[in-house]
Amino acid sequence: MAADPSERDDLVLTKRIALDVPNRYLGLLQLNREDELNPLDRWTVAALDKAIEPLAEDPEVCTIAVTGTGRGFSAGGDMRKYVSLFDDSVGFMKFLQSVGAFCRKCQQAPKPVIGLINGVTVAGGLEIMLSFDFSYAAESARIGDGHSNFGLLGGGGANYKLPRRILPGLAFENLMTGALWTAREALEIGLVNKVVPDAELLNAGVEFANKMALKAPLGYKYAKEIFYQTLNMREADAEYIELAIAHHYHTTAEDAREGLRAFAEGKRRPDFKGR
Repeated sequence: MAADPSERDDLVLTKRIALDVPNRYLGLLQLNREDELNPLDRWTVAALDKAIEPLAEDPEVCTIAVTGTGRGFSAGGDMRKYVSLFDDSVGFMKFLQSVGAFCRKCQQAPKPVIGLINGVTVAGGLEIMLSFDFSYAAESARIGDGHSNFGLLGGGGANYKLPRRILPGLAFENLMTGALWTAREALEIGLVNKVVPDAELLNAGVEFANKMALKAPLGYKYAKEIFYQTLNMREADAEYIELAIAHHYHTTAEDAREGLRAFAEGKRRPDFKGR
């Protein structure tokens, strides 16, 4: 029998993976309840929330990736605990709010947070995935909302995030039917950016992180900030936000000048300092 998650300190594994650029790392978070397809309960969500903070703040980590151990990314909420959780109105609301808090941390992190999606990714697993800036999928991935298959309703973002990520009609159909997309189907509808063999999934994340290791940390921090602030704005309002942030960055950041110096000095590689 699996250990009670409330008694475990390894629900989420954390690792820093060295990149090609010295002192630059990919921060990897791995859901670690593979015997149960990495279900999400209050202890696991709390572990995710705690684990992402030091990686988000670490100046040597240029990308954060989240994946699952074993045969699945996450099959969603821990179904065995839901009956008692539904009977606890206050506790259930706190659980849903904790999922939302982790998802916001992913989008507010000053660096890319990507999903490396392996195997079963359903219900809460999909909702967590939708908080990432983008995802790569293994060939084994099977992705969908799935709440309707059990008479349930998403409370972690599926109902409003999925139609913002893919065509609304496709999102609505999935929310209604609970069907799962294959990795290739998810790629075709724009839910994931790339599909790779299962054995190459982590390498795909490292390859992206190596590209980010060459970029200016403040540059991609501000680009991400503009992206999310303006995503659902009117174009005129979005223009104002972009102008303000771009002006501030280019007139105050040393990295902006370093990029120009490197180009002028024979297109050498810039030495970005994150300031």
